[in-house]
Amino acid sequence: MEGKRGGPRRTGRGMMRWRSDGPMGPDQKPRVMIGMDPTINVKRLFGVPNRPWPVVNRGSVINRVQKIIKPNHVSGIPSHWPKIYYGQTRANLAQNRTYRNTSVTSLPDGAYLYLIEYNPVTNRYHKSFVRVLNKLESGSRHFQLPISNKNRIIVAAGELSKKGSEVLFNLESGTYTRNLVTKTSKYMSSNNYIRLVKNALRNSKPEYTFEILVPQIPANLQNLLARGTCSFYHGEPTNKMRQKIQENLKKAGLNTNSAQNLIRNLAKKTCSASPKRSPSVKRPRNNNGRATQAAPLRRSARTAGRAA
Repeated sequence: MEGKRGGPRRTGRGMMRWRSDGPMGPDQKPRVMIGMDPTINVKRLFGVPNRPWPVVNRGSVINRVQKIIKPNHVSGIPSHWPKIYYGQTRANLAQNRTYRNTSVTSLPDGAYLYLIEYNPVTNRYHKSFVRVLNKLESGSRHFQLPISNKNRIIVAAGELSKKGSEVLFNLESGTYTRNLVTKTSKYMSSNNYIRLVKNALRNSKPEYTFEILVPQIPANLQNLLARGTCSFYHGEPTNKMRQKIQENLKKAGLNTNSAQNLIRNLAKKTCSASPKRSPSVKRPRNNNGRATQAAPLRRSARTAGRAA
């Protein structure tokens, strides 16, 4: 999910099945992607060659994205702190949760962001998925998914969920789908994008839903530090903005403008304050050296009476 949400409204729910090549390792390069032939005329759908292909910025152009950390994104950040921005680059993509050109029947159950590209020369779809763990979307942003291949056209992106044999998808991507819908609004309806995604994932018989599919659970401070960076500044702040933020930090009782260090220290305090496990109790041993079994717990007469 990227940016403001948009797209068509719900048309129904359905079932999908998936197959996967497995996640990419941390040191593994992207696989050579063997695409799937479309059974619809994608060029005609976009009005090519009478119109040029709609172009949206690929990940190689969008190298870094910042998002405001809202209270429901991460738990444990004091509410009186000034707003913090969480920045990620393409290199922050979680490779161990990324699947390239897989059939969706074998994806592990969970929530994903998906990206569908089309190669007009080979007439093939190319699909990418990354699993999303929580609302922070650490290591799982749409702009991180495209690889550097200028022959491919980004034609759709959104969210997807798989639970057993049921898989749902939407078109929630401000970076790609929302921009595509805006660029093609005069000649291509939103239903055509739904039709295109269904065709690209047709082995799973997918269905569209307008519902948000990424997990609506907050991340923790450790998730925040795992990848990406935190800052009180958005982009390159002006001197006036820096002065304003310094005033806000002073009001909050903070003596540093390094959000990253503040989060790191807060995470250490949280870990040290968490309850420690009690040491395991050794069972007494019999003459053979074997541990004796603990006597089963018995209900008191009052508890037994209530159970009866």
